[in-house]
Amino acid sequence: MKFSFRHLFNIGIVVIMAMVVITAWGYDEQTRLLPLIVSVPVLIMAVILTIQEFRESLRKGAEKKEKEEAGESVFAKEVNISIWVVAMFISLYLFGFILTTFFFTFLSLKVRSRFSWVSSLGVSVGCLAFLYLVLITALNVDLYQGAVTIALRKAFLGY
Repeated sequence: MKFSFRHLFNIGIVVIMAMVVITAWGYDEQTRLLPLIVSVPVLIMAVILTIQEFRESLRKGAEKKEKEEAGESVFAKEVNISIWVVAMFISLYLFGFILTTFFFTFLSLKVRSRFSWVSSLGVSVGCLAFLYLVLITALNVDLYQGAVTIALRKAFLGY
């Protein structure tokens, strides 16, 4: 069995959550309610995930997980994802959350994941609707509007 960082991380999460649960039992009845509501399910899921990861490692043995899939190496996939993440942050800065949510979700689903046009558009509109209805309308959150959007508004509308 190959013991990787992922296994150490999972064990660390189990230990931390177990410590939170044990510590929470020392609090009075009302104070311990919130830590237990959060930490007990996380502890259960972390234990299950740790067991699954160890079983998978035992099943695969010493087999190397980093192999080429469909002619593209793991490194190339990581570079591709990194470029998408950097593009998202640049888009957030330039165009703000509202436009980036719609266009980046659409492009990511259509180009990277090869979804159909209808699915890509539907999920993008759903994300935009959630952003607008929940964050802007219901919670009254003032989202960053983007440098280009602000500059265009000042140039054409004067504010």
